[in-house]
Amino acid sequence: MKARFAGIGIGLIGILGAASTAQGSFHLWDINEIYSNADGTVQYVELFTTSNSQQFTNGRTINSTLGGSTNSFVFPSDTPSPTANHHLLLATSAFASLPGGVTPDFTISDGFLFAPAGQVDFALADLLDYTGLPTDGVNALDGLGNPIAASPTNYAGEVGSVPEPSSMALLVVGGLTCGRARLRRR
Repeated sequence: MKARFAGIGIGLIGILGAASTAQGSFHLWDINEIYSNADGTVQYVELFTTSNSQQFTNGRTINSTLGGSTNSFVFPSDTPSPTANHHLLLATSAFASLPGGVTPDFTISDGFLFAPAGQVDFALADLLDYTGLPTDGVNALDGLGNPIAASPTNYAGEVGSVPEPSSMALLVVGGLTCGRARLRRR
């Protein structure tokens, strides 16, 4: 009799163990990068995970908070699968139309992120408190709140660039001006 109960107990532990390893979720996505331009019309939040079975984001929320103000985005669907070593890009519609931009996986509203400081919370699974969010049209913050060159990456692995058209025009004009100065010296 004792052997029979021991066998049932071992079988139950095996079933429960298998169920927990086969279970998928969403909680292993990390906030990898955040970006905003000066007026908040071009913004993105990039998530990243090294784990598979993290596609169950439907109904989950990402919040951006400053003091008593909160902007929320509710995922309308699950993410693609597999998820291991994939990025997930949430961005404004103006971001999607940038030359050098990539197609976001989800679209967030303008002004979603607060600048220069705030907090981003992904489904109570990852939290980023930040200060000094760059709004120069070129730099972003990494998942630890450190400034980095913006490198928005979507689920497909496409990496974009974010000098905005006005920033690019200044670079081109600056380059032409330098080119003329060189010609005058010759």
